[in-house]
Amino acid sequence: MLDRNKFLKSNEPGTGVYIDPGVYKLQIERVRVHEGHKGTSFIVDFTVLESERLGTYPEPTPTGTRAAYVVKLDDPNNMGLGAMKAFFRACEPSATDELLFDLCQAAIAADQPLKGATIRTVAQHKKTAKGNNFTTFSWKDYQDPSAAAKEAEVPF
Repeated sequence: MLDRNKFLKSNEPGTGVYIDPGVYKLQIERVRVHEGHKGTSFIVDFTVLESERLGTYPEPTPTGTRAAYVVKLDDPNNMGLGAMKAFFRACEPSATDELLFDLCQAAIAADQPLKGATIRTVAQHKKTAKGNNFTTFSWKDYQDPSAAAKEAEVPF
């Protein structure tokens, strides 16, 4: 028999598609922290609104693709937490670390306050010590659509 409570509390799996190197404008679909058998991850699901090839990298993730940004949070050097902080710093550049923590807590809540917002990023590969590719992200230009709508309503 299916357990109703477990079903209701379960998290749907991510898209399984990651963001390839390129220059992007992304729409935020969902922000979450996922506890899984491989540890704890910070995940942002996006829809690619614009994509552009970066240098000599292959073609970027195509426009219209649903893709995920996934960061492991339980690494021993706290690099995942730093990457998570960098994402939220792009959303609120002048915020203190304490306010960023509060923003993070709010962003992963059930009401998903960042859903529909857009953000830009440059994704590129960096070689690890073992010679593998690791994708790094530079986040900027967060746009909250509700703030833009409120500005449009203000008569001058």
